[in-house]
Amino acid sequence: MLSNVLSFFTVVLFSMFKFFAGPLTGLALKLPLLATICATILGMMVSVLFVSFSGPFMKEKVINRFWPTKVLFSKKNRKIVSVWKKYGLVGVAFLTPILLSPIIGTMIAARFGENPPRIILYMFVSALLWGIGLCVILYQIKQVVA
Repeated sequence: MLSNVLSFFTVVLFSMFKFFAGPLTGLALKLPLLATICATILGMMVSVLFVSFSGPFMKEKVINRFWPTKVLFSKKNRKIVSVWKKYGLVGVAFLTPILLSPIIGTMIAARFGENPPRIILYMFVSALLWGIGLCVILYQIKQVVA
């Protein structure tokens, strides 16, 4: 019982920083499919909630102090701005689980002025879709290979 709880929270922890690591960790730890889905979604949402509500404090006290503003028109910044202009919050939320980390995706959305409740809603929908999809696909692949 305790090992299942620890496994669940390990998946949550991995998903907080890199979403795709959650389903892989759940599979490796032999968690049931539903537990892996829930832990993966919970992990992303913990990051999203933390960044959404601590964003102004983090920006003022940590980011600006230790990482002062760099070149505004770097190649990376241009890509982020072009994705934002083309797809907005929907695009960033959709890409966050697979290309970005939950922390980075939320910071990008907050940086472009989205309000926290809207960020949380879109990120939750994205986490739900990607979490279910990735977990089901990985567990089906495991069934075929095993």
